[in-house]
Amino acid sequence: MKINKKILQELIKEVKGRQSEAKKIYMDYLVSLKKAKSVEEIVKAKQIIMIGLINNLPIIKEDDYFCLLNYDNAFDQICFDCPYGKKHGNCFSPGSDYDVMGELIISLRHQVIHKFYNKGEKYE
Repeated sequence: MKINKKILQELIKEVKGRQSEAKKIYMDYLVSLKKAKSVEEIVKAKQIIMIGLINNLPIIKEDDYFCLLNYDNAFDQICFDCPYGKKHGNCFSPGSDYDVMGELIISLRHQVIHKFYNKGEKYE
């Protein structure tokens, strides 16, 4: 399959935006670490960066070459002719590779939010 250069440029623009967001996430983390007065504050800051990075993963249609290639169908979630979907299952179909990955990311986010650090937790 040949690359559609217009779509590639859209994808590069999106990646550059994500790169800026990731840099901001790390800068905020660094500021939080420098201000930390307790180990608990360090752990909370780590939780915040982990959530930020998970939320910045390139898993939305604006990050995907195939979705950008056929954006109208991606928007309507009817991607029956998608070359990726033909090999991995339609992204929005239960059990497709993309669906499984999305569920794992949701589970990871849940674990980081609810299990990694609990408000008021103390380490002694």
